[in-house]
Amino acid sequence: MDILKYKGSKDTLVAFMANVSSRVVSVVLTLALVPIYLHVLGLEIYGVLGFYASLQAALMIFDFGLGGAVFRELAKSGKRSPLPSDLASLVRSVEVVYWGIGLGLGIVIFFLARWFAESWLNSSLSADFLEQATKLMAVSLLAQWPLGFYVSAFRGRHQQVSANLLSTSALAARGIGGAAVLTWGSGTLSSLLYIHIFANAAFTLVGAMWFWQSNSKERTLVAMNFRSLAIIKTTARQLFLASILTITLSQMDRLLLSYLIPLRDFGTYSLSLTIASVILLVPAPVSDTMAPGLISAFAKNPADLWNAFRRVCNVSSVIAMPVAIAIMVVPDWILMAWVRTSEIGPTAATTLRLMAMAYLMQNLSNQADLLQIVSNWLVPTLGCRAVAIAVLGPLMWVLVHKFGIEGAAFTWVIVGFFYLSANPSWTFSRLATSAKSMDWYLHGALVPLLLAVPTSVALALLLEPEDLQWESRLSLLARCAAVYAAALVGTLVSVAEFRLTFLRAVREIVGRTSS
Repeated sequence: MDILKYKGSKDTLVAFMANVSSRVVSVVLTLALVPIYLHVLGLEIYGVLGFYASLQAALMIFDFGLGGAVFRELAKSGKRSPLPSDLASLVRSVEVVYWGIGLGLGIVIFFLARWFAESWLNSSLSADFLEQATKLMAVSLLAQWPLGFYVSAFRGRHQQVSANLLSTSALAARGIGGAAVLTWGSGTLSSLLYIHIFANAAFTLVGAMWFWQSNSKERTLVAMNFRSLAIIKTTARQLFLASILTITLSQMDRLLLSYLIPLRDFGTYSLSLTIASVILLVPAPVSDTMAPGLISAFAKNPADLWNAFRRVCNVSSVIAMPVAIAIMVVPDWILMAWVRTSEIGPTAATTLRLMAMAYLMQNLSNQADLLQIVSNWLVPTLGCRAVAIAVLGPLMWVLVHKFGIEGAAFTWVIVGFFYLSANPSWTFSRLATSAKSMDWYLHGALVPLLLAVPTSVALALLLEPEDLQWESRLSLLARCAAVYAAALVGTLVSVAEFRLTFLRAVREIVGRTSS
């Protein structure tokens, strides 16, 4: 695996495999659970779950950059075990603040439940039903809030296996438990949310005990020292500003649409987002694995950063780009193979195609974000997201009123194109040369697309089913897999490291055959 060669490559490979396993479980659970939610609860209540997910993500603004700042401090300290006493005190202090924030957020959402039910959500469901659901969401959010802190702390300690085991176990408990109660239990939204509350509370407590038992040399409770928070003040401030812009940008559409359009249409939009989000989920293990090591390497020798960064970009593109291209080319096949419900209207495929375009551009832009995080210079991210936010809300408001959820998706395409044009070039203007910037745009984005898209489109035309409605699920999945494979081959051929590896393998095969 030459492309991931790195100091401590054995540990890096273990961490990478742990992150991959976690993401695979996440994607598989998502793909498996959504059809159950749709068939048992219906599209409108699925829209309520979409609002729940958006609310949960939007509230991450109140992290105030603390989780990321602690992650960075722990990553800089390396893998020293046990945790040094000064860092242990810092982590304990932030932990207490984090729990307090979660408690406050849960209480506020609980008492705002009636307002959300009557004044925000556009639904035919009763206000009493929505109020009860929102109160249960508030308790679930409170129970889950500190869990992200412990996962981040494990990652900062280079304990990727522990981080992924904790987060994946919690996700699996929520998903499998929820599916069980929907399939064989009462089959109600309330029962699903009760499962979420129990699983979140249990794994948050497990995470707290596990982190301190594996990282603290003290047998007694680590003392708090709120003065130690000054160490992370500057980093937390930058990350807080970045998170305000990131979360506002990523959640503004969902919160706005939950108000503007009926929950049934919002459910369709949420469904498209769920599928398209796979484009961002599948390459995430690469950055999750490499970020701590890149931060540590940058602190020691910044000159070595670019080559390692380009390897990470290449791997990320090879993983994400074929998925995005397949979704863009055959979104109707994917929807029909996946959910097979008459509630999904014809606008879903167009919305999914547009969201796949937008998320592909976001994935490429995220590579520049990684370089900024490693070098602790977030100005391009802050600037570009501020502009995007200023444009997104008004533009989406106009396009949604004119074109519905397809207009919302097209808004993301416009914003994604702006972000991809501005953010990387601004980043590289300081952290790389113009030649390196041009190389990234050309070989990291344009060439792979030029090779992969035409081959995928041509194969999709050859495999076009006569009647999509009557095509079997297995047949549709096989056709989708073939389109994905065509995109994967096109992407692999465009990346020099993979192309050379492929050619060497072909030469070896030919040599063995001829001999």
